[in-house]
Amino acid sequence: MIAAYLAVVAAAASAPPLGFTVDCANKAVCEMTGTSTPGGPGAVPGSLCCIAASGLPGPYTMARRQHIIGACSGSNGTRPKIYGDVYIVSSGSHLQGVDVAGQVVVMGDRCDHTQLIDVHAHFGVVFRPRRLLTSINVSGSTVSGVTASARQVAKYPVAFAAAAGSGVEVTCAAGTTVVVQPGQPNAVPVGLTLSKCAPAIDLHALFGIFGSAIERVVYDVGPTDDETASRKILTSLVTIFGSATAFQLLLLA
Repeated sequence: MIAAYLAVVAAAASAPPLGFTVDCANKAVCEMTGTSTPGGPGAVPGSLCCIAASGLPGPYTMARRQHIIGACSGSNGTRPKIYGDVYIVSSGSHLQGVDVAGQVVVMGDRCDHTQLIDVHAHFGVVFRPRRLLTSINVSGSTVSGVTASARQVAKYPVAFAAAAGSGVEVTCAAGTTVVVQPGQPNAVPVGLTLSKCAPAIDLHALFGIFGSAIERVVYDVGPTDDETASRKILTSLVTIFGSATAFQLLLLA
């Protein structure tokens, strides 16, 4: 009975948080602490925050110019975790030194000067415009040391879809690279400076894939000759990347 009780207590202690609190009183860095009570305050623009060992619930949406810089002091070396997706929807957000159980999605029309440093996202990082928008401005952004653990994205943890802008610096983790999918065939390529990356995968250069054309054919229209052609492309991509799930990532759906 005692052993069973202790097991239940341990399981409850390790359960993902349902909400969080933020303590900024007399602190240079606001401490974000996961709680068992759902809900939490909205992210404060321009705030500098750390994450306690309890982690944060997901999905979590960062505020404009919010900085999350890793573990709070006293976490005994525990790497903080966000239990779900992280959304970056505006300029100047900075995420560093955290594990993300889902995916980091940088989305909107303007997410310039986004910084992602030493982030492990289970399903990787995707820069893409919101639906109905044709591009996302990511000028001046920095991506460094991003890794992913899901098998289908481990080699390609960072993807840019319909991205625009200049001065984007990407330093890849060992053995990884980035995937690029232009929004239009005549779109100006996003200005990437790659360091320590394997050759980038440009889907338009390889297969003429851009925007959401293939998504429309596969998901939104009935069987046609276009669908037959798209199936051939799918087969080629699966051969290269190993699984249909990998292609789903590359479509950045």
